[in-house]
Amino acid sequence: MVNTFVNTGVHKTLSSRELKEINRCQAKLGLSARTVARLLGISVTYLSLLKHGKRPISTILMRHIHDLDPQDVIAAVEVLPRKYALVCMETNSNANLTPVRQVVEHFLVAKQLEGCAKDTIRFYRENLVRFLWWGERNALPDEVSKIDVQRLRDFLYYVQTAKERFGGRSVSARRLASPSTVDAYWRTLQSLFAWLVREGIVAPDKNPMVRIPRPRVPEKVTQDIPLDLISKVLESYDDSSFLSVRNRAIILVTCATPTQHLC
Repeated sequence: MVNTFVNTGVHKTLSSRELKEINRCQAKLGLSARTVARLLGISVTYLSLLKHGKRPISTILMRHIHDLDPQDVIAAVEVLPRKYALVCMETNSNANLTPVRQVVEHFLVAKQLEGCAKDTIRFYRENLVRFLWWGERNALPDEVSKIDVQRLRDFLYYVQTAKERFGGRSVSARRLASPSTVDAYWRTLQSLFAWLVREGIVAPDKNPMVRIPRPRVPEKVTQDIPLDLISKVLESYDDSSFLSVRNRAIILVTCATPTQHLC
């Protein structure tokens, strides 16, 4: 990984081949993005920008690389939890295996860099944290490439049918999920695996979400406001003040506007 940075040179962006090599080395060592950034003396955000080809290699980064002590890398690997140590052993035979938690972390960073709204990031994070919670209790594979269609179906079925989801810590988790809730988790997983395909971590023909159709969400029908009620409201206003005229105008314009044109 260090050689890749050095061979690329200062003020140059990483090519797709070099990006894959860095990701392969990071996965092989089982190092998180935070650990790699700390070893290189840069922020996690800057590391992500580098790995997406959005920033060139700076002189300061190159200086940190030349000063990097190999013993620091060895120490970083040795202090990893046992689960990640096992991942490192397995990735020696297959460099495409990437820990699920690491993938989730990278996905959230990427979405933030893409400019997604804070509410969208929180939406993804909360859903994926619960997905990982379920995975720890249902033998979800540690490597994202080993997650198959049936595993994801089992998770969505759990969301749909469990009366006390994710430990029942909230009021909403202690009742059956609505179709829109199931759809929210489906959309989260769909976005995650689509990103994995774009990143080259999962092959397009190995994307399990392709085989899981989007759950149907019943369309909510909003009842019309009775005409007699509208008439009473309009009659309550007169032309004696600006507010009365304004409010009557708002109601009349709203009633005359087709529903599909309203936001």
